[in-house]
Amino acid sequence: MARHNTIRKYYDLSAAQSADLDTMITKYNAEVGKVLGLDITISHAEFIRALLRKHAQDTGQAWPDDYPTPGGRRRRSL
Repeated sequence: MARHNTIRKYYDLSAAQSADLDTMITKYNAEVGKVLGLDITISHAEFIRALLRKHAQDTGQAWPDDYPTPGGRRRRSL
């Protein structure tokens, strides 16, 4: 299995922000799952990456998809 150089970023959220993030992810999972006809669970990291990718696209900035792919050593759940 290939090793990837990664840098872990941490962020602090208030209790209310954390709860709202969980709500956003739950709604996202429900909406995408409804469209696909599947039960899905996106992780916090995947959700944040999707937001960063969307922001980069909206603002014309580069956002390389060169982070470890799902299923790698550090992968815990889908």
